[in-house]
Amino acid sequence: MFASTQVTPDYFSQAPYRFSATTVVDSTPEKIFNVFEDAQSWPQWAPPIQKVDWTSEKPYGLGTTRRVTMVGMVGDEVFIEWDYPKVMAFCFTHSSSSLVESFAERYELVPMADGKVQLTWTMAMTPKGLGKLSLFLSKPFMGLGLSWMLGRLKKYIESH
Repeated sequence: MFASTQVTPDYFSQAPYRFSATTVVDSTPEKIFNVFEDAQSWPQWAPPIQKVDWTSEKPYGLGTTRRVTMVGMVGDEVFIEWDYPKVMAFCFTHSSSSLVESFAERYELVPMADGKVQLTWTMAMTPKGLGKLSLFLSKPFMGLGLSWMLGRLKKYIESH
């Protein structure tokens, strides 16, 4: 595993590559957080994810850790924000890829007047080495992929 540079929440406004998508979910923030805490749910809506293993015990919060096995990569993560049921964010501490300097995701939930929740997913990253070229070339598709997976997350939440 290669060490990744850990980041703080301000990274989401400073990272060289940032992608964000927003949707409205017919659910409650608490139910959405229950899905986030369920290791088996992640591979159901995010196809690149094959397995999630929490390496910290419940209750989860700031500093919680987990390992995520994805297609072609494994990432060890630490949660840098956890304000149940409003926001959670994590970043890599280590990655099996030497092409990742920093990587982080943030999920923000805002209750709406109609009882639904506005969910915003932000992904931020700093590649290194050949990862810079790879991300530069795939940049036009990253936002589309994020929106597609967020749509899958919305369907998963609303059906459970």
